[in-house]
Amino acid sequence: MRSAAVEALVSVGEEVVPRIEARLPMATPEERRALDEVLARVGGKEAFTALLSGLDGANDEAATAAAVAMRARVRDADTRQRKSYLAQLEQVLARQKKKKPTEISHAAVKAALKMLGYLEDERATDTLLEFAVAKYSPSIRQEALIALRFCCKNAKPEARVIHALVQAAQDDDRSLAQASLITLSSLPLPARATERLEPLIAHQDIERARFVVDMFAHRPGPEAAEQLVVIVESQEPRRAEIAAQALRGRKEAVPSLVDALLRTSDPQRARLLARV
Repeated sequence: MRSAAVEALVSVGEEVVPRIEARLPMATPEERRALDEVLARVGGKEAFTALLSGLDGANDEAATAAAVAMRARVRDADTRQRKSYLAQLEQVLARQKKKKPTEISHAAVKAALKMLGYLEDERATDTLLEFAVAKYSPSIRQEALIALRFCCKNAKPEARVIHALVQAAQDDDRSLAQASLITLSSLPLPARATERLEPLIAHQDIERARFVVDMFAHRPGPEAAEQLVVIVESQEPRRAEIAAQALRGRKEAVPSLVDALLRTSDPQRARLLARV
């Protein structure tokens, strides 16, 4: 019955938006999800504004549901609509940034960041980087990092994006670090990325180093193989061994391995390079 009511409200169109806006403050969580779905499906600037306005008083579950409801609408939006959505979302986040840390609505910020990710628009990069820094809570930073994954997926990321991801991947909060590592692995990193990822390869948590090695191991071509050779040549024995294992069968690595073997003066390192 609720589903049928949603369909009926959507069929009314934009005229229903003021009635929903008036109802949202007193709606139960389940009712709120249904009303957010109506706003998302009605579309248009007024409906989207109403959806965003309702985020401030929403809890995490309701705000996330509103963002997910908006996802289908974003997929179908034309260039003009997407530009409008981007501007409105950045306004929401700008208002939140002006608040004191104790007054920020975490649910609203995370939902708005999630929607920015759905837009897959590189123009959102600056805003997302602002929320990826340490002054915000790990949950907000994590949402910004995930959104970056979608906004930067079609082009090689800028150095500042890689820097922000590497910084977050070193964080003590493991969920935040994991989100950053997964985002890094999804991006088309530049050929000479090893130096920028050095802090992760040398991190005291060897699993983070293993993740980076695995990231290179799953990328075809001589450039990725060369980056693995750099790790074998330069890192301490445990990390070098992990990279050596990842080079098995990578014939394109032979020239880099030979060069590294000629350069090294460490007998143990030379044996490892020769074995590979």
